[in-house]
Amino acid sequence: MQYVTLLTTSGGNFYLLVRLLSISVKIIKRHLEILSQDLQQYGVISQTKHRTGMILYIRHMAAKQDILKLSFKEDISLGIEFIPINDHYARTQSNLRRPHRASFYLIFWFKNGTPIHTVDFHLIHLQPDSFIFVRKDAVQFFDQQNTFETSTLLFTDTFFCETEQDHRFLQSSPLFNDFTANQGPIPIMGTNRLRDIWLWMQQEEHHLADTFHAPMLRKYLYSFLLEAEREQLKQGKGTRMKGPNFEYFINFKELLEQYFRTEKGIAFYADQLFISAKVLTHITHIMMGKTPKQLLDERVLLEAKRLLVHTENPIKTISHYIGFDETTNFNKFFKKHSGQTPAAFRDGFSH
Repeated sequence: MQYVTLLTTSGGNFYLLVRLLSISVKIIKRHLEILSQDLQQYGVISQTKHRTGMILYIRHMAAKQDILKLSFKEDISLGIEFIPINDHYARTQSNLRRPHRASFYLIFWFKNGTPIHTVDFHLIHLQPDSFIFVRKDAVQFFDQQNTFETSTLLFTDTFFCETEQDHRFLQSSPLFNDFTANQGPIPIMGTNRLRDIWLWMQQEEHHLADTFHAPMLRKYLYSFLLEAEREQLKQGKGTRMKGPNFEYFINFKELLEQYFRTEKGIAFYADQLFISAKVLTHITHIMMGKTPKQLLDERVLLEAKRLLVHTENPIKTISHYIGFDETTNFNKFFKKHSGQTPAAFRDGFSH
């Protein structure tokens, strides 16, 4: 198929990738459905420069057809940056006034105020001098009413992960992953050591870039995360899991993220892990007290809720996107697991 790039200039530089339809009237409906899928894939891409110099790509769909996506432009950015954000900035920046996904990890140090930060429908009540850790691709929303001041650290896994061990560290860290309570990020209170390492990182970020710059930042960040885990355990707000069962569990969670839309059978995930479905069930029961099917359903349900609330896509489009051939089956699934129909759930967030 041929494609053309259309350029518009209202509100900034936007690029919309649109399929050229050279088709008969009889099949236009089908091609419009394909066009909708293409738009979900390519989106509308604008470019905004933050006041501190970081370049963010803001990805969103025309007519709010997808959740706003923020990401580093890594070819001109190191992949780590500090950004000051307060309530005024959160209310005046278009990319922060609405729910959004970030393709990077975030650490918020809420210095002042008592805001409520929302992460995947979890309301996180913050106190002054508290930290929260938000995994990449979570859908979050800044408090639009209460006053607050935060220093925010953004970093990509590309920056942090030099080795597979670094990748496993992020995937298994209780700071960014809720393996037990399913209640979203849990704030931890600041300590002198956490504040000191944070300030060292900030100082190094402003240091003139040289051969030591990136390694120093990476080591400081790793030290900060280790100290934060230690403090999280001391405050009774997390636990670091280890062992072969946990390794299988982490791999299963990664597979869920990759395939939850298309693979609804547990046998597929067990085969990918080279274990039986029975062994996988045993592992997830030990780790979470749930079956693999329950965890799969929870992931599908979360994505459905995100799309129902944060986009204007028709319910039929959402059901197809997350892997349901028939909208009626999606309606039954959603009501079974949430107690509401998709339409009722969406209406509840529209008022």
